[in-house]
Amino acid sequence: MERRFFLFCLTFSTALAAIALGLILFNFSPSSTNLILFLFYLTLFLTVEGVFSLVNVFSRYFFKKRKKIAHPFSEINFNQCFRQGIFLSLILILILLFNDLKILRWWNALIVIGVILGIEIYLIKNQKPK
Repeated sequence: MERRFFLFCLTFSTALAAIALGLILFNFSPSSTNLILFLFYLTLFLTVEGVFSLVNVFSRYFFKKRKKIAHPFSEINFNQCFRQGIFLSLILILILLFNDLKILRWWNALIVIGVILGIEIYLIKNQKPK
């Protein structure tokens, strides 16, 4: 029940963030004030994070279902899916922010990806076994 509740909350919060993003996009100019720009990036982050996390969870579910595991949802590490969704959306938001500030170069993007990839590898290596 806890996993279904997590999926429901994640789906619901992603839908709310997508609605808020749509309201910001259609009602405000992103270049009007810094507050609107901040809210735009925040709602974009929350929407993309939710989508990446949901795609990660369901892709793992279908791959485990293919292997004929009896309870595929019990085998999925939801914390890892959520964390990877946060990291992927953080990469996207930082690259978009660098582009908006006109400081994006290919090596900046590689540095952002490398740092977040290093953090993820560190967290996976130091994860306690079940």
